[in-house]
Amino acid sequence: MRGMPVKNASPVRLAVVLCALVLAACGGGSTGASTAVGVGIGVSLTSPTATTLVAEGATAEIDATVSNDPANKGVTWTLVGDGTLQSSDTGKAIYLAPTGVTGSVFATLTATSISDTTKASAVTLTVNGTPVIPAPVLFPANQNVLYVTYINLAGGTAPYTWTVSNGTLPAGLALNGSTTAQIAISGTPTAIVELLNREITKAVSQPEIKKQWEEQGANPMTMTQPEYAAFVQAQVDKWADVIRANNVAPIN
Repeated sequence: MRGMPVKNASPVRLAVVLCALVLAACGGGSTGASTAVGVGIGVSLTSPTATTLVAEGATAEIDATVSNDPANKGVTWTLVGDGTLQSSDTGKAIYLAPTGVTGSVFATLTATSISDTTKASAVTLTVNGTPVIPAPVLFPANQNVLYVTYINLAGGTAPYTWTVSNGTLPAGLALNGSTTAQIAISGTPTAIVELLNREITKAVSQPEIKKQWEEQGANPMTMTQPEYAAFVQAQVDKWADVIRANNVAPIN
């Protein structure tokens, strides 16, 4: 995966490979109740396992019911995509997923009424194999500007654990802790913020500058960025409590 450039911050670079580790086995268990799947007209499709996700090499059952089918002729089945039909009859099809899948592949299973071919419904089945991260498109980040970008995973089954396996994220950016197939890198690159904080702290700490502030009745405080963020949040919490306690209405 290519790194994400950070403008105007040569010391702050992102050269990172994100790896996804599958924590749960592929494939879902039965919920004990069929769930409607697919779209179409005149034919209802259901899944006894309540999912259209299939592990590689596993099977999935799809049942079909035709509306207004007094002779109970049922349906015929067609499959387009990866995998095969292991078996089928006029009311049920058993799909067999392929093996050796990298990422995800898809198959569309269509049920067509025998008595009225204008009635048909289709469902797309997703086969999850070995998880892979397709090459993402990463946009440049700017220092001191809120940033977010997303990286997607194909294959495997949630939950996932995302980690930085090579390099480090720039200061101020972090993974958002997702356990799904999409992770966000977000935050505000802080290299310039830290530089400004150091220089401002040096300036206000000079005796002559500090004296001028004190003569104006001010008490200059120096804080690190995390300390300032905590101070602001404490003030917000404090005065929010005061406002609520006194039922202060907003000024329009």
